[in-house]
Amino acid sequence: MYCERCGLGFLHRQSICTRCHTSPTRHWLQLAGLATLAVALAYNAFAVLHLLPQFVARGQRTGLFRVWLRIAQALSLYGWIVVAVVLLAWSFYGALHGHKLEFEVHLARLLLILLLLGSAARFLLPLLRAKWAVVAVGVIQNHTDLVRILPWGTVALALALINLNRETRDCLLGTGRALCLVGLGLLLLVMTFTLLGWRAI
Repeated sequence: MYCERCGLGFLHRQSICTRCHTSPTRHWLQLAGLATLAVALAYNAFAVLHLLPQFVARGQRTGLFRVWLRIAQALSLYGWIVVAVVLLAWSFYGALHGHKLEFEVHLARLLLILLLLGSAARFLLPLLRAKWAVVAVGVIQNHTDLVRILPWGTVALALALINLNRETRDCLLGTGRALCLVGLGLLLLVMTFTLLGWRAI
């Protein structure tokens, strides 16, 4: 690789140029894309929790807001499954095509596999009549908030482990341009729906 500013060649594993100490442009685009996506998701969560109930109660376009609310609730409950499966498929795709996977990727893969196996076991527990299975089902029913937060936390930890390494981060996020476009598009979509809701009240 060559520095975009001074032209010095440096290893692909290095994050900054050793001469002028500047980062490649794609690192800033990746950071901007992740930040935009995080803002869009946070704004969507705020809208679902605080604005959508008012829009459904008072607005005229209740069908649109009810669909938005149902999609948001379904994604909050089961969206982590899609993210986990995509990350696992990406990690195995890299292994099949000869890319060297770092220790962080193997650890993230192990976390995701354990998470998916645990979620599958959760649905099988009610079918078992053992005493420990009944106790486990009672614990899950008494801690529904933790059951919703724990999968997303595990997926976020796996993403953080993958992004710790520069090579795997570049392989997953690319140049960051597509991520910026996705985050910006999602943010504009949520803001447009919010404006429509305010106009309908």
